[in-house]
Amino acid sequence: MKKILFKSIGFPWLCLLFLSLSPAGEIIGHWNFNSIDEDRVSDSTKKYKALLKGNAADLLQQGLYGTAYRFEGGTRIWVDHNDNLSLENDFSIEVVIKPFKTEGFNTILCKLDRKANPDEINYFIDIRSGKPEFKAKDDKDNWYVWSTKGSVIEVNKWYKIIFTFSDGKVRIIINGQEQEVVQSEKEGLQKLIKNKHKLLIGDGENGAGSSEYGFSGLIDEVKIIRGSEVSITPEDRLDILLCTIKMNFYTLSVMNESAIKKFTAYYPDFIKSIFQLKNINISEIENLNKDTRELAEFLKTAIEGEKMNNEAMFMVLGKKIKNSRYGEISSAQYPSEILLRIKETGHKTAAETENRLAEIHSLYSLLKNINTRAFRLAELLAAEYCPGSDAGINHDELYRKLMQHNEMLEEIAEKEKYFNNRIFAAIEKISADARYASLFTGNEKFILTVLPVYKRLFKKTSFLAELDKVSGSMNLSMAKNEYESFQVIIIGNPAENSAGIQISVRDLMHSSKNYVIKGSNIDRGLVEYVRTEEPVYKPVFTGLIPDPIFEPCRIVNVNSNDFTALHFRIYAPSDAAPGVYSGSIRFSLGSFSREIKITAAVFDFTLPKKNSIKAAFSFFEQFYQKWYGYKELTDDQKMYIYDFLLKYRIPPNNIYAKDIYPEPKFIPELRKKGLDFITIGSLTDLKGEPEAIASRFAERQKKLQELGVWDDVYCYTWDEFASHTLNRDLDFVEKVMAVMKKKYSDMRYIQTSFPMAQIEDLFNVWCPQFNFFTTDTDLLYLEKLKKQKDCEVWWYNACGQEPPFPQYFIDLSLTGPRIIWTLSFKYGVKGLLYWCINREWKLNKEKNPMWPDKGVWLPYFFSVQTGEKSQRNGCGNFVYPGPGGIIYPSLRLENIRDGIEDYEYLSLLKNEYIRLKQKGADKTVLDKISYLMAIPENIAVSIKNFTDYPEEIEKFRNEVARMILESKKY
Repeated sequence: MKKILFKSIGFPWLCLLFLSLSPAGEIIGHWNFNSIDEDRVSDSTKKYKALLKGNAADLLQQGLYGTAYRFEGGTRIWVDHNDNLSLENDFSIEVVIKPFKTEGFNTILCKLDRKANPDEINYFIDIRSGKPEFKAKDDKDNWYVWSTKGSVIEVNKWYKIIFTFSDGKVRIIINGQEQEVVQSEKEGLQKLIKNKHKLLIGDGENGAGSSEYGFSGLIDEVKIIRGSEVSITPEDRLDILLCTIKMNFYTLSVMNESAIKKFTAYYPDFIKSIFQLKNINISEIENLNKDTRELAEFLKTAIEGEKMNNEAMFMVLGKKIKNSRYGEISSAQYPSEILLRIKETGHKTAAETENRLAEIHSLYSLLKNINTRAFRLAELLAAEYCPGSDAGINHDELYRKLMQHNEMLEEIAEKEKYFNNRIFAAIEKISADARYASLFTGNEKFILTVLPVYKRLFKKTSFLAELDKVSGSMNLSMAKNEYESFQVIIIGNPAENSAGIQISVRDLMHSSKNYVIKGSNIDRGLVEYVRTEEPVYKPVFTGLIPDPIFEPCRIVNVNSNDFTALHFRIYAPSDAAPGVYSGSIRFSLGSFSREIKITAAVFDFTLPKKNSIKAAFSFFEQFYQKWYGYKELTDDQKMYIYDFLLKYRIPPNNIYAKDIYPEPKFIPELRKKGLDFITIGSLTDLKGEPEAIASRFAERQKKLQELGVWDDVYCYTWDEFASHTLNRDLDFVEKVMAVMKKKYSDMRYIQTSFPMAQIEDLFNVWCPQFNFFTTDTDLLYLEKLKKQKDCEVWWYNACGQEPPFPQYFIDLSLTGPRIIWTLSFKYGVKGLLYWCINREWKLNKEKNPMWPDKGVWLPYFFSVQTGEKSQRNGCGNFVYPGPGGIIYPSLRLENIRDGIEDYEYLSLLKNEYIRLKQKGADKTVLDKISYLMAIPENIAVSIKNFTDYPEEIEKFRNEVARMILESKKY
């Protein structure tokens, strides 16, 4: 059995006891996250079965008191009901947390059932926009909310928060300080309403019973105590501060130990890049300056001598970086008032204070070789602290001075982080210099290499180190009526800029010489960059990320010591002859030129124009119209938008449109091009009598039936109805749907909720979020729905569904936009919905209307519900506005289309399986096909467990293609 334990910091005395400032009384429940056995979370009272659901058990990490658990999207601790946990009056709840975000709702603890009607909520503790909240509901569905008066919680800081409840009064104590509490909503709840529902830690719940409003950050302790008496002593607030100081020392320790390990691992490749890349001596590398050569020689000596003098290494690196870490801390920064004596007063916390200060002194002797400045601070603190004196304690003064030390420690940590990053950047730059020296051996103006579309080259000094190899050829494969794309990277000469590089695309010639893929079928565009901000999840990279594709592009520039990325897209027409095509792309600057050789294999099968899965990715025309300042869109402008979308296998749609979309006059032409999803109008926000609402659809139905497209018509109902308005609007919705289903019995009604009991008979196209595909119970129910004649199951991922679920965010792997379609085939869903693919246009129109000529694209938006900034880069946006009404695609959109085409490959294979099975084909062949259709485990196990290596997806797609071709032989 897998058992995960966490050893605190490597120093046993840093596993601190939970001593100061706790309410007096019986401990009802206590979860300290010191161990997780499989999925069971330790409970010190040993009374409850607490199970970890979502993410992995290995997210334990150093906390303030032992270890903490890192909660991310979809993670929750589930504790089954126990009468002891159902609270009524006179109790305290104590939590120790470090939030990574504070905007919106961040649930720490709740005991509830949101699927009940009305909600049954015993208690609910969260952080809302920086305010700790204690909430409850009465039996009439009224909220009672107590919170701090102001926003007092900041991100990335540790807090011990105590909530007490007694006779309708709530106290909130944060880090030993009483807070002013305000009560909103209603007053008069003297006792809480008990219930028999589960207790959740680290996650909330919406009206559908699904995960929502989860906590993002570390939770170290959760303690429920019978009794609300809390006495605050002057020593109490020192506890959390001293623990924080020690945690900051730990952070520095880990940071520097990690840096040393990284350096140690980096040295061999680093030395190799300088001394072995082309078997040259250091003196022969003209592009390396004196400091670089000195460092290289030093590192070479260190490695050859199998020893590492870290201080000497840092000193040498400091010469290159100009920002030495070894500035002395003046004693003036530690005033003489810090010479405080702590007297044994009988208070347990006072003694603990003495011990913890002594431990800080010990840290100095243990870690002094890692960080000179940080441990100079510790040395001064320990030297000025002399336990055992009879002097009295000025707790306020001591607290103030310790706060100064802690702030300085945090400042040092930030500087150390910056310094270490600078060191790594310097080493990476040195490696790049060496690689440049080996690449540019003559009079090359630039160097070319290729990159698949599922990889990106970020704008950083070490970009050369990110390239596996430098290659002058690209091999592709595709079906007929399929697009395939790739990138060409132009690497600039280290000595000069190269402006005005000409691009010439030649026809691809079939091996028989009888057929060509015209160069006109090869699009080319400049890959541009979007600067991202630090998000709420862990990104692949933060900074300049390639995404927009500026098309067309025929002349490019590349700066010295930099690169320019170009995107090329090849289309194999439906009438293309199968076989191998070869050609090239030439890049010229004056008399200097280089070529990229292209080989494209075209399979002997054709992808259908009409998708086998509904790709309901909405494009909002109103944002397009406002960006360009058009009063109205002409038919040509609309058709341009629709053709652009269909090129990416996305049917033009707006699920929120109030009438038929696209307009009926466009539908016949669009159907020829693959249109397979039409909305008859949305029920969202419609008011009035049900009969009047339903009557609006009669004429629309008639038009669509006359056009012969009724099979592709859907009605979007209400956004996530079970989560937002179920309890408020259920009666109204039931009446509307009763009339709608009576008048239009064969209409398909999309609902983005799970088919919970109250609404399971109202709709027939269920499109729940990804998290509903993670439990056996939900999956079995969804499988039952799939088998019903007039029912469809789709799915979608909303903004908050972060990894481990697949996502389309700009700063995550490009695997997400592609693998989701293979996962869709695996789960047998009929459609994938996404709310908007040009949402960011609205904000950028307001903030940055000169883009792309000037300014920087802002990769976020502000929520229409909360008005808060979305910290999810690229959410709701896969396209960019270009000049004169042009829409620019993105690398993510290219991968979305590749994913849809992957789905089409699997659908063709499925058709072959059905044909061969009916024909009575050999079992061996059928088993091979079945294996691929089930999706091998190296590609995807579940919606939360799939490969992050896009090469594997590409390899799998080619295996499917070979199996299709092999099947056709029978």
